[in-house]
Order: sequence, then structure tokens, then C-alpha cells
Amino acid sequence: MALAYRREIDGLRAVAVSAVVLYHAGLPVPAGYVGVDIFFVISGYLITALLLREHADSGRIDVSAFYARRVRRIFPAAILMVLAVLTMVPLLSAPARAGIVQSVAAAALFAANVFFHLTTAGYFNGDASQYPLLHLWSLSVEEQFYLAWPALLIVLLRWRLPLRWAMAGLALASLLLAERWLRGSPSAAFFETPARLWPLAIGGWIAASPARALPRTTAWLGMGMVAFACVVAMPHFPGFGALPAILGAALIVAAVHGGAANALLASRPMVGIGLISYSLYLWHWPLLAIDRILRVGPAPTPMRMSLVLLAILLAVASYRWIETPLRRPWVNNRRTVIAGVGAMASLFVLALAWAPPDIESAAVATKEMPCHRFVPGDPRVQRLACVSGPKVVIWGDSFAHSWTPLAQQLGLKLAMPVATAARDGCPPIAGVREGLRSEQEAADCRAWNARAIAYLRSEGADTLVMAARWNMFLPSGRDGLAESIRLVAPHVRRILVIGPSPELSDEPAKCRALGKDCAQSRRRFESESADVSRILSSLPAITIVAPADYLCDGDACPAFRNGNALYDDRAHVSYTTAIEFGRRVASDWH
Repeated sequence: MALAYRREIDGLRAVAVSAVVLYHAGLPVPAGYVGVDIFFVISGYLITALLLREHADSGRIDVSAFYARRVRRIFPAAILMVLAVLTMVPLLSAPARAGIVQSVAAAALFAANVFFHLTTAGYFNGDASQYPLLHLWSLSVEEQFYLAWPALLIVLLRWRLPLRWAMAGLALASLLLAERWLRGSPSAAFFETPARLWPLAIGGWIAASPARALPRTTAWLGMGMVAFACVVAMPHFPGFGALPAILGAALIVAAVHGGAANALLASRPMVGIGLISYSLYLWHWPLLAIDRILRVGPAPTPMRMSLVLLAILLAVASYRWIETPLRRPWVNNRRTVIAGVGAMASLFVLALAWAPPDIESAAVATKEMPCHRFVPGDPRVQRLACVSGPKVVIWGDSFAHSWTPLAQQLGLKLAMPVATAARDGCPPIAGVREGLRSEQEAADCRAWNARAIAYLRSEGADTLVMAARWNMFLPSGRDGLAESIRLVAPHVRRILVIGPSPELSDEPAKCRALGKDCAQSRRRFESESADVSRILSSLPAITIVAPADYLCDGDACPAFRNGNALYDDRAHVSYTTAIEFGRRVASDWH
């Protein structure tokens, strides 16, 4: 029943975990996150090959034995790591405590990926890096795969259906779903299992294929593709942008499946790292994330490398004294599965019991952060299509969301409703192309702005407020911004542009918890935003307001004033800040 051990598979695991760890440590592996997809290909191959070998040998698939092996392989090291992270809860701020406790509970239900999809603005969002258990999303994807895959194979084998065609169809459907979700919900495409199934299915397709010797260059070609995928961040990830990494890993696995050897992957250092890869994956991220939570500003490279070294030492110890001994069967399969389920249930209860008294309010604050807070409960702030007649319109990216209370104050002064055309990550720049994460996002933003411009040209407005994270989009977007103003200026009475605002050195919640000063130097801010300020000043038909005059005290631009936070995060102003500054602006507005 057991598969023949191939050192090259552990070597490929070493490539995958090294890419992920170096990426998370901020070292020059710009797309190291693809290492998780390489793991998925390996898992799909090994799990499918093991189950098919068992069926070939015995004529059946022993589901309880399969799950018992998964429990022994995954649970002990993961539970130890989670318990270690829980011991850090009393030292952390309320939002961090909320994130840890909730993610532990979700992981115990094999649903960490769903939790992070619903509660973060995405894997690549800065807030997500504050979750010490963020990396458990991939384990939940694999666990959900383990729950469904044996049943699928049993059905396909019992009905004598073509395995390879079924797996190819699943892989294609999953890839197309990932592409579709990327257009509407990139976070779902990244975290949810249906969109991440295709590398697992490709691994299964290889396992279900006859073992054929492939050209000697196959594995080396695959390694070249994997190396390219790790250093060149591709758009449309994890859709078509994941193809180089997944197909590269598939070529390597297919070559090994056909009996090929590879001296590099089979070398002692590569195999050694591959053997501890699971524990290394478990330990590296919590160490880096907790350091970020407890530190103001980025960690220096030597510190990050020290944390990676500590993760390696913990991984070696975990492999030697946790993974290896407990991988051997010690009770029958059914009792092992029951023990695993009991352990997860206990972990869930422990997470709830560990929750601090302020967990509910902290959780609410955490969920609201990515939204940058529309005006709560104010029916005067509406979508464009909901407002007609004289109005105040605010147009821009997430900074426009943050400044919506300022537009509300203008509306109160003018006795007019407020409409919003704000969209996260989308500046009010016609034809915008640079400054966004992908061409797809840029295309979506251009379409959004075209609709906003058409509305303003058709319906008009009394006052148009424009706001964005200008430092990200200017000077490259200067002509596009000028074009936006040119197109709408004849149709609005006046245009107010909210100028650049200082950004903090770290999250204000963390700074408050640590008693640190996250202030930005006003001189540095003015120097860094000088070009943007000159560009805005050169544009005709607009009035500019400078938030720095309100946010800064003398030479410093602080995170707090009179004990109140001026910002929601490093860059977006708080609701009270937008209200108070809006009152100042409105007092001089006619």
C-alpha cells in the first residue's frame, strides 16, 4: 500500500517552503507566495497516488485509515504551534487578540480560509499581516480537500468513470472560477477552496496517469518555471497568473512519477529542508507576525533573518519530537480519528474560553477597518443613483470613503444630500493605468470612473469633492486627473480637492497599545508630497484644502490628539477627524 519514497518530492517541498518563508520575511523573492500552490500540487499527487495504490492492492479505499494518517500527520504539530501562539494573547492589543482567538476557532472547524476571506481585505492587504495564524488558511483548504477527495475517488472507481478526464475537468472548472472571482472578489479567489482546487486536481491527474519516462530535461524545465514564478509576480493570481508555478511543479512531479531522478532535488540539504517543511511553514509566520504586532515600523533585516533561523530550529525540534514519533500508528484508525476530532473540538472551546472581555468590540473594530467607514446610519450619504437634484458628490478611492464625513458637513451647510462615487483602490483619474496592483484592477477602475463621469455630466452637482491617495498616483496620473476635471467642471458649480495627508509609521492601535509615537515629521511629509502639491496647485477650476494644517502640530503630525486617534490605520483618517476638519472647511464654504 505504501508509496515508494522519492527524495525529489522532499526536494520540491524544500523549494516551496523556502519561497514562502523568504517572501514572508521580506527578502527578495517577490512572488514567493506561489510556494503554497507548489505544495498543493504535491499534496494532490501524493494523496491521489496513495488512495489509488490502496484500491489497486485491496480493491477498496479504507477511509478511516486515510483520515487517521491525516490526523497523525497534520494535527499534533499544528496544535502545538496554535497553543504557543495562544500564550502570546495577553501581551497583544485588543484587535490582535480578537484576530488570534477567532482564527483559532475557525481553524478548529477547518474553516480558517473562510474566516480570513470574510474578515480581511485580502491576503496582500497590510492588515492581514497582523494575524499570526493567517497561514492556516492553506491548511484549511487542504483539509477541505481531504474531506471530499476520497469520496470522489470512491464514486469514480465504483462507477468505472475516467479518472483523468474527471480530474482535468475539475482543474479547468476551478481555474475558470478563480478567474471569474478575481474580477469581483479577489479575496474569495485567493482563500476559497473551489478556486484553489485546480493545483490539487492537477496533482491528482498526474497520479492517475500511467508512469511514463519523460525526457531528462522535463524536471529542469519545471524548475526553471518555478524559479521564474517565484521572482516575477504575475497578474491574475491565483488564476492564469498561477500557471507558471503550478505547471512547473507539475512537470517536476510528472518526471518523478515517471521514474526520473534529479540530483539537485535529491541532494541532502534539499531533502533535509523538505523533511521539516511542514513544521517550518507552521512556525515561521507566527514569529514574523507577532514581531510586527509588537514593533513600531518595519523590522531590520538581521532581525527577520534571526526569526527565520529560530523558525528552522523550532521546525527541526517539531519534526524530531512531534511529527516523527506521532506519525507511527499507536491506536487503531477509528480511535485516532475520534481523538483528532476531539482535539479540534477542545481547541475550539479553548479559543472561546481564552477570549478576553473586550473581544467583541475589538472584533467589530477589526471588521470595520477595511471599509474605512461610511458615515454610520446617515441616510443622507447615498450612492450616486439614489440622489437627484442639487447635491454634494464625493469621488475617489478609499481615502474618499474616509473623507465622506467632510462631504457630509458640506451637505449640512448647503442643505443638500450627499452622494458617493468612492471605490477602494480607484483614484478619480480618467484612463488610470499606473499605481494599481493589476491591469484588471486598472480596467475595472477605468470603467468605474467612466460611469462616475457620465453621471456627473448628465446629472450635475453643486459641489464635487475629490480625494485619493495622491502620492500613489501622481505625477504619472497628472494628465488623467486634469482630464477628469476638464470633463466634469462644466457640469458642477465647484470642485474641492482634498490634498495629500501625512501617513503614520505604523498602525495607531498598535502604537497606543505599545505606548509608542507613530508621528510623521511634517518636514518629511511636505518634502515627500511637494511634487503632488505642485501638480494639484497647477490644475485649473479647483479649490484645494490641505489636511496637514489640521493633522499636524508644529513640526510633527501625530497619531493622537487629546487621547483621540486621528487615523483609523496608517493612512486613512478617522471618522472624528473627517468630521472636525469637515466642519472647518464647511464654515468657509458658500
